[in-house]
Amino acid sequence: MKKIILLAICLVALIANNIIAQVSYTKLKNGIEYKIFPKSGKGELIKDSTYINMHYIQSIGDSVFYSTYKQGKGPALNLIIKGNGDMNDFSPIFFQLKKGDSVQMRLNKDSIFRGNLPPFVKPSDEVILRLKIDYVYSKAQGDSIKAADAKKFAEEQAKMAKQQEEANRMAAEGIAKEDVVLKEYIATNKINAIKTPSGMYYSILEKGTGELPKNGQQLTMNYTGMLLDGTKFDSNVDPAFNHVQPFTFTLGVGQVIRGWDEGIALLPVGTKGILLIPSPMAYGPSSPSPVIKPNSIMRFDVEVISAK
Repeated sequence: MKKIILLAICLVALIANNIIAQVSYTKLKNGIEYKIFPKSGKGELIKDSTYINMHYIQSIGDSVFYSTYKQGKGPALNLIIKGNGDMNDFSPIFFQLKKGDSVQMRLNKDSIFRGNLPPFVKPSDEVILRLKIDYVYSKAQGDSIKAADAKKFAEEQAKMAKQQEEANRMAAEGIAKEDVVLKEYIATNKINAIKTPSGMYYSILEKGTGELPKNGQQLTMNYTGMLLDGTKFDSNVDPAFNHVQPFTFTLGVGQVIRGWDEGIALLPVGTKGILLIPSPMAYGPSSPSPVIKPNSIMRFDVEVISAK
């Protein structure tokens, strides 16, 4: 029985593919080629100045370049307006479609990429756009949906801004509280440290002769990280941590903790120094390892080897 069902499914798929293959392309005056299949849509044809919800898949050659199905956001809302007939005017095609209809378009690569084909596009590749009309709305309905979406987006942005404001407030309070501890540590250990406006401290032990690192550069570093009680938690110069090779990262893009992104940018290439980082600029309430307790202040002995 299972074999019969499987055979039936394969037969249906084969017939569907054969029907699609048999449908020939129609060409618009602007050169866009299209074919509509299957014509099983419901309701009236799409009219000028109406909204549609549609799924679409764009493929280049044998590869899918973009798909709304893979984005997980549902079909895209589009306003269909009668165009002026230029090379990118799809409106005459939409006016032949109903809810549920699908269309496949063969697009002109030169009109899309303006003659500058990306390296991954071969001259022989076809650019195919497949559309499925999910729903058709009147202009008033579409405007209402867009207004509701805009309101929801504004509410989400306001909520995120409020959460960020609260996070910044708590971080500022934490940095101010830990500043007392840092000042005592600096005095006890006789460190010649400079405080930054954000609340961390840095000290230059041996100043390098290179330029200050810039955001976006790849930096090569030596470092040892420890807590204020002297407990080491990581190092690329201490064999005990089993990775004695220079550490590389890109400055200013969030690959490292905030205290590193800010502090390393203050040390010219070739410099050996110390970074004293309050917990909100390190790992905060998180605990990346058993050695590091939540809200731990950190010290890093660092050397900026190179910046490229």
